[in-house]
Amino acid sequence: MALIENKKAVFFDLFDTLVSVGWVKEYPDTALSLGIDREAWNRLLLDQSPERLSGQMTDPVEIMRSLAHTFNPGIPMSLIREVTATRIRRFERALEIVPRETIEQLTRLRSLGIKIGLISNADVAETTGWPGSPLAQLFDTVVFSCEVGHVKPDPAIYHIGLKRLGVEACEALFVGDGGSSEHKGAREAGLTPVLYTGITKDTWPQRIEQCRNQVDHVIVDFAALYS
Repeated sequence: MALIENKKAVFFDLFDTLVSVGWVKEYPDTALSLGIDREAWNRLLLDQSPERLSGQMTDPVEIMRSLAHTFNPGIPMSLIREVTATRIRRFERALEIVPRETIEQLTRLRSLGIKIGLISNADVAETTGWPGSPLAQLFDTVVFSCEVGHVKPDPAIYHIGLKRLGVEACEALFVGDGGSSEHKGAREAGLTPVLYTGITKDTWPQRIEQCRNQVDHVIVDFAALYS
């Protein structure tokens, strides 16, 4: 049975669900450039920097400075400015590299009369490339945490998306890789949580096991939503 049966909308996470910064090879890794442990950097980005994600911080250089100086206050501002510019380019490029299958599958959902929305935790530096992404034209609404002041897993961010699409929570799926406890928040908001493993099965397989008990369904291909 198709997961969208009796549903009117599907909300997607963005990073590590529809696109991945890890696919961008032409720009250096931010943590490596700063001389910071990669796992510690990821934890800071995902779980310990609410000010940037909620839009309280809007200067990309200041965002980078606050993150970098958490680990090493001696990192010079010249390097921070350089790394900030490179990180912006990495995220812009990531939003350009969208698998053809993803475009086709989202287009298929729309052709079936399903509304599709985006709910993503992101700061202002991570979203500059969205208007130029091939994904942008496919969504009925886009909810970035830095624009609405709510951060997943806060149920409020899901309610914003539901209100914009004019659907009830029970009529919607939320599909994501599981970062930021997003499925827990989706369930609390009343949406049906779906774990997507198409990217993390290769990059972060341990997350899959961590998230299985938080979701109703696990998929490795977006076609499973409608087929």
